[in-house]
Formats: sequence, structure tokens, C-alpha cells
Amino acid sequence: MNDNQTTPNQPPKIPSFAQVKNNIGPLIKDVFGKLYTNKMAFYLVCGAFGLILIILIAGVIYKMSGNIGPKANATPMPVSQNQNSQIQEKELSPLDKMDNDLKAVKVRIDNLDVKQLPLTPPTINYKINF
Repeated sequence: MNDNQTTPNQPPKIPSFAQVKNNIGPLIKDVFGKLYTNKMAFYLVCGAFGLILIILIAGVIYKMSGNIGPKANATPMPVSQNQNSQIQEKELSPLDKMDNDLKAVKVRIDNLDVKQLPLTPPTINYKINF
């Protein structure tokens, strides 16, 4: 019976860490040696890994900034469809409300007294005696 064959009662031998390390070391050196000798493949692989790394870092930064998901104030307002058309005509649209607000602000600005004429400086008495 050969040493490579296992009997049904015997479990297969698991190599030790040192054996795996000794077998993988030359394999990795051989793969990187072949990759580095072919400069075009080396640059292509390094560029791909660099691009993946940059995308991952940008994703982590974006996730940490909290810009994920819809904003609370960006949700549309639901409108019920069973309202009477007269009620909808009486209600102002948001643009009409904004227009009315702008007109009110314009009136307040026009009525503002920029020179503040009612305010007069006090009269100064230049006759000072010591």
C-alpha cells in the first residue's frame, strides 16, 4: 500500500502551517516574478487594484458623511384625490403662497424708513465752563 493512499478508517492528513507556508512562499514569488517581468500586465493589475481601493475609500467617506437616503424635507406631500374642486380652487398653491409672501416683503421694504428721519441727534451744548 502506498503512503499517499488512505484507508477508510484513517482520516486524511492535514498539512501543518509550516508545510503550507513553505509550499506557498515559492508559489507566490513565482507568480509575482512572472507578473513583474510582463510590465503591461503588472501596470494593469496595479491600476485595477488602485482603482478598486480608491472607490472603496470614496464609498466609506460618502457613507460616513450621512448623505445616504432621501432627505426628510424632500418627500412629496400627499394630496387626497376625493376633495371637491371648489375647495382645491380656494386653496393656494405653494407658488401662489410664495408670491403673496414676496409681495408682503416688498411692501415692508418699500415702507421702511432708511434715513430714519424721526431720529434726530441730541443738541450739544458747546458752552462748557470749568
